[in-house]
Amino acid sequence: MPALVPELNYADLDDVQNGSDAQLAWMQASGAEPEQRKAIADQLLAYCKLDTLAMVKIVDALLMRVD
Repeated sequence: MPALVPELNYADLDDVQNGSDAQLAWMQASGAEPEQRKAIADQLLAYCKLDTLAMVKIVDALLMRVD
């Protein structure tokens, strides 16, 4: 991602910045109190949104290079 979409950065996210963090957060959420579970869900959602946006922008960048 940094080579094709340098404007996006996972480091800007709070606790979930990669797939391993996401797995750990998901496991922690199962035993968490409702308030903490909501915070974890918000972090996972932010990570998934950025991850999806990154994939779209990577595909766009690759398609532009093919044309």
